[in-house]
Amino acid sequence: MQYFDKDGREIKAGMKLLMEDSSIEMVYDTVDSYGKADLGINASNETFLDTHPNWARECYSLSNFNLQAVEVCPSEQEIRDELESLEPIIQVTELTLDYNLKMSEEDYAKYESAIARREKLTEILGDESPATEITMQ
Repeated sequence: MQYFDKDGREIKAGMKLLMEDSSIEMVYDTVDSYGKADLGINASNETFLDTHPNWARECYSLSNFNLQAVEVCPSEQEIRDELESLEPIIQVTELTLDYNLKMSEEDYAKYESAIARREKLTEILGDESPATEITMQ
């Protein structure tokens, strides 16, 4: 079974997915109810699995999800590169707002989109996320 994310990238076992609800899930090799190879995300309680090592992990098949709303998590370097590309949009817009200058609805929409994307990307990075601050030069 082949699955693809919202951008057409093939999903494979071992990848992390950014789900529609903003959770991040690991992709596992699994089998469906007919014994055919499939891919899925964790359906098991990790604490239970830790205390019961003889139990197998259970997975929800990716076929149960709207993959048009799912994104393969980029690598750490890709995330950092994208974060760097978002900062000028965010900084220029915030300076524009601070000085009460006029801006187009289109530019403001780009700003809101950049803020939302930065939040998702920093969530993927977890504790290693860069501090978001404006520096004056």
